[in-house]
Amino acid sequence: MGILRILLAISVLASHLHGGAVLGFRLIYGDMAVQCFYMVSGFYMALVLNRKYRPGQYWLFLQQRYLRLIPAYWVILLINIVVAFFFYVPQNYTHPFYLGWLRDYHVPNLFSWAYIVFLNLFLIGSDSFFYTALTPGTGSLYFTLSCPYQPCPLSNYQFVFPAWSLGVELLFYICAPYLVRQRPLVQIAFLVGSCSLRWGSSFFTDIHTDLLHFRFFPFELAFFMAGSLAYQIYARSDAFFTRHLMVLKWAQYLFYAVVVAYSRLPGAADDRFALFMVLLFFMIPVLFYLSKDNAADRLIGELSYPFYLSHPVIIVLTEALVTRGFPPNRWGICYVLLSLAFSYLLYRFFESKTDAWRHALFEKKQSIRPRPAIE
Repeated sequence: MGILRILLAISVLASHLHGGAVLGFRLIYGDMAVQCFYMVSGFYMALVLNRKYRPGQYWLFLQQRYLRLIPAYWVILLINIVVAFFFYVPQNYTHPFYLGWLRDYHVPNLFSWAYIVFLNLFLIGSDSFFYTALTPGTGSLYFTLSCPYQPCPLSNYQFVFPAWSLGVELLFYICAPYLVRQRPLVQIAFLVGSCSLRWGSSFFTDIHTDLLHFRFFPFELAFFMAGSLAYQIYARSDAFFTRHLMVLKWAQYLFYAVVVAYSRLPGAADDRFALFMVLLFFMIPVLFYLSKDNAADRLIGELSYPFYLSHPVIIVLTEALVTRGFPPNRWGICYVLLSLAFSYLLYRFFESKTDAWRHALFEKKQSIRPRPAIE
């Protein structure tokens, strides 16, 4: 499933470019790509919790998931800090990266500073960057559903811009051990409940804003649960997959073509979104089955996480260092290639080492069996 994950990451990169396209292709839209990542995450969490972790290993699961995210994030955070203060300021750029630190850094509130630093360092609650703002003058925090239109939105203080979605991911990890082991009917109930909250807020209240529609965990739980239900299909379909292997391979190629050409497909936006999500739901088990033993695909998938986090700083750094000599309509593919190169280097020389340490820690914890109770 690595190819799907890197295509989703490229979709997010494209959404951050002027014109929103790479070589004329927008792929799927950035917010939609994030929701697809949620569904993929739901599938993987259901897979590992049902096959790797024993009941009662809740804290071990949370530890392993957090250690999977945080080391590479810290490296990219450090790079963003260096780029912000040594490359971004001299060039006097006006796009929104780092605006809070470089323009509004005089926040006179110690608690607000502590909160901002905590979110940037530890990711927990980082989704709140987009529905919190600072009061001018006092620097106190306040909740808002119109964060971008506030005088001092907290999102301006996020160094690694895409990392807000990891706050949503972490909320799902906290809930996942209690959700993905439930019977399918219970999981469907959570999915329906999440969808009802989303649609109900849209039809009957004014709180369903564009800002929250892919950042508010209760609304997004449906996508995680859809991924978990996709695992239920995978767990029951081995014989079917074996009998129809060739058909599934052709379906895989067709699906990737749909991802690349999504923005050019006909139909209303809402209809295309619904149809694609249904298609993704059924394709995730297929893609995993076809790629689970493919080392190249697995490597591509490993690059998707650092690619997703690092592409904004790659854009900023490239703009700071290169100002001419490349056709503007070719910058998209340049950013893709540079982000891929950086992601490979980060994985090869850092993430692979921290992952080996994390797996060793897991094996050590697994080997420690609880002592029998003394009667």
